[in-house]
Amino acid sequence: PKDTPVPQVIAAMRAMSQGLGVRCQHCHVGVEGQPLDQFDFVSDAVPAKATARAMLRLTRDLNVLLRAARPAAAEVTCYTCHRGARTPVHAPPPAPRPYR
Repeated sequence: PKDTPVPQVIAAMRAMSQGLGVRCQHCHVGVEGQPLDQFDFVSDAVPAKATARAMLRLTRDLNVLLRAARPAAAEVTCYTCHRGARTPVHAPPPAPRPYR
C-alpha cells in the first residue's frame, strides 16, 4: 500500500533482492551504480515488476493457507523457492558421489 512506512518497504525490497539474488534494476527503471534517488520506482516499464507482484500475491496466499492449516508453520518467502537464484530451483542438487 502507498501508506507503507519507508523503512518497511526497504526491508521488504532487501528481502526480495536477497531471496532472488538480484538488484533493484531487475524490477525497477534504473542503472546499476546509479544513486537510488535517480531510479523510477513508480514505473511499471520493467516486465519483471509485474511478475514480482504476481509472485507476492502467490506468497501471500500460500502463507494464509499455511497459517490456517498449521499456525506455527514457517512462512513462505521468495527464498523458499528461489534460494538466492533469479530462476526458482526446481530440484535438489544431485547426490554426492560415494567415496571409494
